[in-house]
Amino acid sequence: MLKKHLTLLLFLCAASALHAANYLTFTAKEDGSSFGIDIIKKYLYEEDSSSAIPDVQYSLDGGKTWTKLPTDTFISLKRKGDKALLRGNNPQGFSVITSKYTKFVMTGRIAASGSVMSLIDNVGKSVVIPNECCFDGLFEGCTSLTKAPKLPATKLTDGCYARMFGGCTSLTQAPQLPAKALANNCYTGMFSYCTSLTHAPELPATQLANSCYANMFWECTSLTKAPKLPATQLANSCYVDMFWECTSLTKAPKLPATTLARSCYKDMFSGCIRLTQAPQLPATKLEDYCYESMFSGCIRLTQAPQLPATKLEDYCYESMFSGCIRLTQAPQLPATTLVYNCYYNMFKDCISLPNTPYPSDTCVASPANKKLYEYKWSGKGPMDTMYICRTNNDTIHVEFEKVSIVHKYSFGRQFKRINDNKLRIKTEGHKNNFLSCEECKITRYSVDQKVDIAFLTGIDLKTNPTDEMVHLRTTSQDGELISEITIILYPEPTLYLKINDSIVKIDSTVPMPSFNEKDDIRLIAMTEDGRDLKVIEHYWGYMDGHHVRPVCDCDLFEIIKGNQINPKHLKRMIGSGEEKIWFYFRYYDRHLNRVFQSGRPFFNTGQTSPNTD
Repeated sequence: MLKKHLTLLLFLCAASALHAANYLTFTAKEDGSSFGIDIIKKYLYEEDSSSAIPDVQYSLDGGKTWTKLPTDTFISLKRKGDKALLRGNNPQGFSVITSKYTKFVMTGRIAASGSVMSLIDNVGKSVVIPNECCFDGLFEGCTSLTKAPKLPATKLTDGCYARMFGGCTSLTQAPQLPAKALANNCYTGMFSYCTSLTHAPELPATQLANSCYANMFWECTSLTKAPKLPATQLANSCYVDMFWECTSLTKAPKLPATTLARSCYKDMFSGCIRLTQAPQLPATKLEDYCYESMFSGCIRLTQAPQLPATKLEDYCYESMFSGCIRLTQAPQLPATTLVYNCYYNMFKDCISLPNTPYPSDTCVASPANKKLYEYKWSGKGPMDTMYICRTNNDTIHVEFEKVSIVHKYSFGRQFKRINDNKLRIKTEGHKNNFLSCEECKITRYSVDQKVDIAFLTGIDLKTNPTDEMVHLRTTSQDGELISEITIILYPEPTLYLKINDSIVKIDSTVPMPSFNEKDDIRLIAMTEDGRDLKVIEHYWGYMDGHHVRPVCDCDLFEIIKGNQINPKHLKRMIGSGEEKIWFYFRYYDRHLNRVFQSGRPFFNTGQTSPNTD
């Protein structure tokens, strides 16, 4: 009898423990679903290591028996409704090597429930994440995931949830995020490309950290409402790209912060094409890049918020409203002391503005030097455009593209000035490269720091005013030439449409005349001194926010030789209803010995006419 009682007591204890556990649970939502785990290397050069594989066990019988889950193995949930419990004893963290992470892979349709913390403590009771990047990319690319598990942690770590649900295109609702104090990069890219996500979680945190919300809802194209953001003191890049191209977002949250930080709102609502009203921005003291491209491409935004700041910093308003083609009212800008490029391209392509508080293409180095020049460069590399601002008679400013493939120039671990014409770049391989200009002096440079990699964003060169070109060269420590850029020191050409016998300047601020598909229309490129530049080839497309797409339902642009626009392209353009057209073209320079490329936008609304016989 005593033995029976002991057996019963042990059974009841085990049942009680099982009931108390909050296991991560996968439930099949259709027959034939399955799941597994995989180890992903962040860097190709990383060697495999068994130490990167966490302890993961699964149970298909409600927790009676547990089996170790190996990598490269799929566990089948044969029927709709079948469940798998998951646990792990990983007190040091789930993904513990920063160069690798462990992620689930899935087929079919699967809903997750229970606590993800059962992968840490075996039962799902802990609310403390033990290490950096703990759940980095845990469900990344799981297009089968229809529901997220609970994330109860209140103590976060750097990068703990980064990219956790990136690319989960079937996920419609986000889990609660109760943490009040955040960590660096903790939510970076957490729901990026979750294109079915309609509701964001509440974000109650008031203690932010660097890049904490960066890219969090990147291209969540079904997201209709943003969460409240109560923080009043911001951190570097805390909201950068947070709602990038959330094309269904119609209303921005209140932004009560008065203490800003470098790049805090950078690109926050960029490409939100249905956003009609901007939030109030009460800060009176700005920081470098704080509002850069914040509302760029918001084509339905009609009114800008008040901007009461009187203390500016470099690039603070750069491209803030660029591409806001329906913006009809600009704010007052009360600052009396301007700083380097503070208003650079702030209202670029805002064609509905009757007046702007300063010339829309201002490049500000000081109040007395406000004219913007655009130049071209040619060299070893795929980039084709640089923007150069002459701040006085002998200085030019080279603005590097934000996303650059010419990595020998664009990024390294560290930048350091060596002398007046040379910068040292400590690269990822920890070998020194040197950026120099033989015909000029490097007087200033700017760097955008991204975690442990620095991107070169701009550089000032002191040149002879009569020079037509200068050369930037990157060499190895042994003097071997790695790459070279030639900067042409005269303005890029003005582009015209020749419509039969009439020549009309392509200008994004001026409506184009009507034309039809039988008209003879050609692209004409011309220098400021009236010299024609030979157009070698061209293509054109429609602009959607920041992207240019082909005129046909295809992935490739049709490149046309010469400068005459193809009649079938004219037919597509006429009556297309597209608001913005982009022309790309390649041409010879005025000396006919170099080939350059450029692009120009113009606006199509109401400017074409139907074909008439």
